[in-house]
Amino acid sequence: MMFTSLEKLAIFLRTFAAERNWERFHSPKNLAMALSVEAARRKVGLNAKKYLAGQCWDRADRPAEPQL
Repeated sequence: MMFTSLEKLAIFLRTFAAERNWERFHSPKNLAMALSVEAARRKVGLNAKKYLAGQCWDRADRPAEPQL
């Protein structure tokens, strides 16, 4: 489905949500919370990927290991 303008896309999305009674789940507060959670999940995944690839820290940047 292609939309020629943002207004048409917004109308389509509002209609789609209204047909399913989803308005109560899509308040600005809920959308902001969902966005922040998703961003955090992506960041954790990216950091883990870098760490596993050995790109996370250079030897000089690593914290000192505790001496026992």
